Amino acid sequence: MKRSRAEQLEMILQRMSSVAGVFRIRSESVEGPRWKRHEDLMQIYIEGCRNSLKEGKDFIDEGPTFAEEDIEEARKTFEYILTGTLASSDEDEPAGQ
Repeated sequence: MKRSRAEQLEMILQRMSSVAGVFRIRSESVEGPRWKRHEDLMQIYIEGCRNSLKEGKDFIDEGPTFAEEDIEEARKTFEYILTGTLASSDEDEPAGQ
C-alpha cells in the first residue's frame, strides 16, 4: 500500500473514532443501555479497521480484519441491542455491560 493511501486511511480512522466519541457523549443523556451499546459495535469495527491497517491492508477496499473474539463480542452485543437478552449460548454479559 502506498504511503499516501495509508495516511488517508489513518485520517479516516481518526474521523471514525471522533464519530464514536460524539455518539458516546450524546448518548449519555438517553436512557436505555441497549441504545448506548451501539458505540461498542462502532469500537469493534474501528478496531478491525486498525488491525487491517497494521497488516498493510486497505480496510475500505478489502474490509476490516476482525479477531474471532471481536466477531463473537459483536454478535453478543448486537443480540443484546435487538432483544435485551444475552446470547443463549453464553451466559457472559457483553463487554460494556
